[in-house]
Amino acid sequence: MQKKRLQRILVTLVLIGIVAAAAAVLTPQAQGTELQLSPRPFTSASQQASSAQASLKLHVLDVGQGDCLLLQSGGEAMLVDAGHNADAEKILAYLDAQGVTELALAVGTHPHEDHIGSLDAVLDHLRVRRIWMPKAAHTTKTFEDVLDAVARSNLQVESPAPGDTFALGSATVRVLCPAPGETFDDLNDYSIVLEVTCGQTRFLLTGDAGKRSENAMLEAGVLRPVDVLKVGHHGSNGSSSEAFLSAVSPAYAVMTTEPGSSTHPGKKAYKRLQAAGAALYESAISGDIVFTSDGARITVSTEK
Repeated sequence: MQKKRLQRILVTLVLIGIVAAAAAVLTPQAQGTELQLSPRPFTSASQQASSAQASLKLHVLDVGQGDCLLLQSGGEAMLVDAGHNADAEKILAYLDAQGVTELALAVGTHPHEDHIGSLDAVLDHLRVRRIWMPKAAHTTKTFEDVLDAVARSNLQVESPAPGDTFALGSATVRVLCPAPGETFDDLNDYSIVLEVTCGQTRFLLTGDAGKRSENAMLEAGVLRPVDVLKVGHHGSNGSSSEAFLSAVSPAYAVMTTEPGSSTHPGKKAYKRLQAAGAALYESAISGDIVFTSDGARITVSTEK
């Protein structure tokens, strides 16, 4: 027994010696390989890996002068606004065509009919895990219908604050506005403004935010350059100020508009967006618009 125990000890020691010798041989080679790697300019290895795995689609649905935005990343989906009351059939059909049966998050940016009109239909037809709305009430049947649908879904409305984040697949959604306790005369300025980051690309979704909301974000220092801007208030002259556009410097700007409108987009706002150098898209002209990010680049496809 003692002889066998000694043999096992010797075998173990031999194996340890082999492993140690192998490690001694392999380690310098591994270190040498690492030293020979040359990272691409301006991009770290970790950023490259992150971008390679990242993907995000932003669908801007053509619901006339109203907002309905679908975001998809990593098998997850979220909806920002839900158009008019009359848009329910189109929105539900579009979600079905994209294979969306569940929403990780639904956002009603502010309680105007052209933004939350079909949100009750969405809540009634899909499983929605969370819902965000600002602390701004409205005395309309549309608003009451949405609250009733929230109750039927056994959800609680959450009012996010600047700095709050939400993970959607490989994308990160960050709230920029409105700040708690902040008051505005115009319901549009209560719009929940969202920055969505995917790899090295960035999207800014502004609801109907106007200049007062834009100024609040400028003063808070939360704005950064973005690749895609969902233009505030359908391109109204009361949004997209020069200072705001200078801060966000969008490569692409998309406006949710209606054919034949004489007010949206506003001529002054349109000129400011052109001067900012953004490639402009309008749902009234292009129909449904899809921006796709692979974490490093943006591609655009349009229905028309």
